Amino acid sequence: MLYTIKAVINVSEELQIAAATLLPLIELTLGVMLLLKIRVKETLIAATILFMFFFLFSVYGTVIGLENDCGCFGKAVESSFGVGMVIRNIFFLLLSLFVLIKFEKKTPGAGENK
Repeated sequence: MLYTIKAVINVSEELQIAAATLLPLIELTLGVMLLLKIRVKETLIAATILFMFFFLFSVYGTVIGLENDCGCFGKAVESSFGVGMVIRNIFFLLLSLFVLIKFEKKTPGAGENK
């Protein structure tokens, strides 16, 4: 992940290391919050924003021709930039949007100003 960040983001190495360290922590925190149903609406919105970021990042990496593996799923899934990564990330983005919309419709009083 750090090598991918270094290839794309031109900031100090300390910020690159911080981003590579914080990103998995944010993902895990959001996942645990969803499992424990803690502030579900806000967590779903944050997860959707994160998936949007991943989608845009995969499109950008594919367009500029990055050839490295981001390590997103460890060794379980090949995560090189390309059409496969873009399709996978759009799937996750659409899935999170679907869950967010279903949650909004299910929640009583959703969308009302109080």
